[in-house]
Amino acid sequence: MAMTVNKSLTLLIGVYTLFITVKYCSCEEEKPYCTFFNNRAPTEQPNLSNCTWYKDQCCCRNPELISIFKKVKPLKGATKECQQYLNYLMCYICAPNQHLFYNQQRLTVCEEFCNGMRNSCSDAILKGSKIGILYTTGRDFCESRRFEVKPVSTGKCFTYDQLEDDTKASDAEARFLWDLRFGVITVLFAHVAKTFF
Repeated sequence: MAMTVNKSLTLLIGVYTLFITVKYCSCEEEKPYCTFFNNRAPTEQPNLSNCTWYKDQCCCRNPELISIFKKVKPLKGATKECQQYLNYLMCYICAPNQHLFYNQQRLTVCEEFCNGMRNSCSDAILKGSKIGILYTTGRDFCESRRFEVKPVSTGKCFTYDQLEDDTKASDAEARFLWDLRFGVITVLFAHVAKTFF
């Protein structure tokens, strides 16, 4: 009789455990999707001209990336570190997990990232004044850009871990990419085309 009770109890515990596992545990991982680009799936993009740390699983395509970066004007007085922060921020459009932080055409940025960006860009000029004078915190700075701000611990905001950037570009390459983003190369190509063709 004791053996039957043990078997029944073991079976009951097994069924209950299975029920809890199925009810509360997602057996499938949520697949990333690109909310900035009408929910298309991320794909490999080996030929990105920027944001290359996302090349293995990427939401943006190189022509889209070039088009977006061309429209951005550099901040006067921005340090190299400030430029890197702004570059990382702009690359959110390529992030394969953007469905976690870009919703209803609004970007949510991690407060820690905002603080680092504001501190790095404190001497850059925006609206005729230094960012460090205009905004006392990173939150203030990001909210002024119409971003929502949340702590990184929520897992629902954009942040960037510089360790992910495996590009290891030299200063000359970084300067070239920076110039490319802001249309200098486009002007150069137009001049070359006019001269040689």
